[in-house]
Amino acid sequence: MGDRVVAVGSLEAKGLEYDAVVVVNPSGIAGESEAGLRVLYVALTRATQRLSVLSEAADEPDPDGVPALLR
Repeated sequence: MGDRVVAVGSLEAKGLEYDAVVVVNPSGIAGESEAGLRVLYVALTRATQRLSVLSEAADEPDPDGVPALLR
């Protein structure tokens, strides 16, 4: 992807910071293991300036505002 873009997994990014982060499929990250919510937290907290989240229908909250991964 070039010198300025690096694709890393959530756990590979632990302890690092990036100017911009794109998190893809947050419910998939959260559901991949028992530690999924912790891994998602790591992914969502790596950005220092810009965070983008690409979600799917499963990531949308219910009428009460609770996403499926927290139900």
